[in-house]
Amino acid sequence: AMSKPMRAPQHKRRKGVPLVGAHQAYQDLNMLSVEGRLDGHWVRITVSPAVAFLLQSCDIGEPDSCTVDTTLTLQQRRRQAWPEQLQLNLDDALFAQHVLGCLSVSVSERAQPLTEKELWGHCIAGGPCAGPHAEQLVALKLHYRAKGWFVRQGLDFGANYVLYRGHPADVHAEFCVILRTAMPAGPASLLWRDISITNRVNIQVRKMLLIVSVQMPEGSDLSSPACMADMTIDERRVSRW
Repeated sequence: AMSKPMRAPQHKRRKGVPLVGAHQAYQDLNMLSVEGRLDGHWVRITVSPAVAFLLQSCDIGEPDSCTVDTTLTLQQRRRQAWPEQLQLNLDDALFAQHVLGCLSVSVSERAQPLTEKELWGHCIAGGPCAGPHAEQLVALKLHYRAKGWFVRQGLDFGANYVLYRGHPADVHAEFCVILRTAMPAGPASLLWRDISITNRVNIQVRKMLLIVSVQMPEGSDLSSPACMADMTIDERRVSRW
């Protein structure tokens, strides 16, 4: 691998008022208290347009098409007076609860809110990362989001995740991330042939490839997000020369 200077993110052309920065939105959301209801693999919340704007500035949640006029832009909806209903996938809900501290989730109106450990369990079992090595995948996603990256699924690029320096509506992704232990045949299955093939795809779409390993101490309690406190992340950037 060879180190190269960081490139400026490629911006998309988009009309309208730009979204607020992620870190500023994180600070604003940290002062809020939002209640949500668990509905299968989703958490549904009803919030003011201003809070919906903040959440979607962080790429958290999407409007419920049954209750929100999705033909309007986010800025147009922000100026409306009536509440909006958003649906969050379980990864988003866990990030809002565990990292931002702005969300509590319950299974019904009269039930006690789920603890972080309980929501983590729902996320591991039924979230977007459910499957082998779900704990490492969820922990890795929360890690990058807490650092300010926007993270989305990377299946289209042969990766686990793609990382955006800004909101995905404004910029193109810079990195594709592969979790080494997430390969089908186990930790030893990531061959140089696989890396070369994936890297060639990434070059064609102007992205850089990161090979990431997530190490957790033996005996870590993987049934709780507390396991992330002791995890070690090893990143290797791959490039051709």
